[in-house]
Amino acid sequence: MINKPKEGNGNVTLEIKNGILHCCYIVSSINLEQAKDLVAFRLKYTDYTDYPIIIRSLHSLNINKEARQYLGTEGKKNVSICALVATNPFMTLFVNLFLKLDLQPVSFPCKVFNNEKAAMRWLRNNIAKMVLESKIDSSK
Repeated sequence: MINKPKEGNGNVTLEIKNGILHCCYIVSSINLEQAKDLVAFRLKYTDYTDYPIIIRSLHSLNINKEARQYLGTEGKKNVSICALVATNPFMTLFVNLFLKLDLQPVSFPCKVFNNEKAAMRWLRNNIAKMVLESKIDSSK
């Protein structure tokens, strides 16, 4: 399993643990410029390699329309499976709307959870299935 130390850029921290990319937003709002920076930072950090990803936020996120549209297209690059952790009902609603309106079409499994433990369990189960179906690199 691949591990890589935590790195941050002021908007997000990234860390690869046991082959899963952990992404934590540390800002409360994201505009288009920040969205572009986030995606570029993630792609560089992962060497443009596909990874399963878990995304959480320290705050309720306010993402403007242009940033949502960018993340809904360019933000999908090099993601093999995605678990999103929304820690309050407002965030759950927001993330589900983002998935339905801005992230379509989605070419990988993606689901919203209200706690990280459930999200990690779902990720691990689906990664195992994807390895068996040869849809994901098992060397990570």
